[in-house]
Amino acid sequence: MQDAKSYRLSKRASEHAKHFSKHLRTDQSPPEGLLWWVLRRKQIHNQRFRRQSPIGPYIADFYCHELRMVIEIDGSSHQHEQLNRDAQRDTWMRDQGILVVRILASDVFENLQGVRQRIEQVMEKRMGI
Repeated sequence: MQDAKSYRLSKRASEHAKHFSKHLRTDQSPPEGLLWWVLRRKQIHNQRFRRQSPIGPYIADFYCHELRMVIEIDGSSHQHEQLNRDAQRDTWMRDQGILVVRILASDVFENLQGVRQRIEQVMEKRMGI
């Protein structure tokens, strides 16, 4: 894992990512909106998540800075060419010491409680609980 200063510099958002993330926050997908109600206001282990957070050249659906953890919701658009971009993005995040948790949009709709439990378990492991 990187030291704090190099981590901050490496994850500094590009201007494009900053601008685009503002747009995404106002135009979130239905599964993102549903999961945001679970993550907002430090509802899980008192950890703060930001939504549509720019990190380097990318925008994370949800990001917990303290745990260096990203939650990505994968919908029907995450196929074919998008899978390659997701893999590159995950590699970049991992190189920055950031854990990426991918969740299917259908799981958010069909099993929100199970998604919450999975996130809690990953957070507990990350926190060493």
